[in-house]
Amino acid sequence: MPPDYLWTLVCTNPQGKRHENLGWLHIPANLPGITIQHMNMMMGIKNSVFFDNVRVPAKYLIGGENNGWKVASTHMELEHGGDGRIAADPLIERVVEYCRNTYIDGKPIMEDPRVRNLIADMMIELNTLRRFNQLIYWRRFAKKPHPYGGPQQRYYQRMLRLRNGERLQAIMGADALEQNLSVHEVIDFEYAVRTGPGQLHGGGTLDTDRLIFARRLGLGRPTKETAPETH
Repeated sequence: MPPDYLWTLVCTNPQGKRHENLGWLHIPANLPGITIQHMNMMMGIKNSVFFDNVRVPAKYLIGGENNGWKVASTHMELEHGGDGRIAADPLIERVVEYCRNTYIDGKPIMEDPRVRNLIADMMIELNTLRRFNQLIYWRRFAKKPHPYGGPQQRYYQRMLRLRNGERLQAIMGADALEQNLSVHEVIDFEYAVRTGPGQLHGGGTLDTDRLIFARRLGLGRPTKETAPETH
């Protein structure tokens, strides 16, 4: 489905200081001069957007004139893990159910010690990720943002998704690569395997996570970068 709105940063003051010369626009996608081309990517459909002499009314400027970087920083903090969450990952429950109901040589594969060890590793690391998320969630709504909790969580999550994709293939073999459209994608094994490499560049890369983490700790700089408020 084509988007109804687009957002982007634009230079609103070419002579202005760095980070003080940008505007954040929330743009109706049907304005004259906008062309959208779909791209079928590993994680679904993304869009290439082209602007040809597009004029955007001032009412679509978010956060005030030349204040786009502050608005973008809030958005990017959420994208870099600063939102947090309290729910557990439901994938592990379906993995356990699969292993209890799938038989090899007359026995459920859950009885295989190797499979049990892989599931235990998944559960331990997913619980660690949940603790990261709960802490970040609480600090976000207490308006005490964790200085480096977001990028720390994001980096750990990316690496965990890679490891869990490998674990699912080790447990299920080819079944882990078969898409199941009857379940939500968050508990679909094929989607979980694909998410491993597919999410390595979402909201930045591993290098982005490491860079933000280092800046928040003050590594290589005389001052520590603060985390923006997101609530």
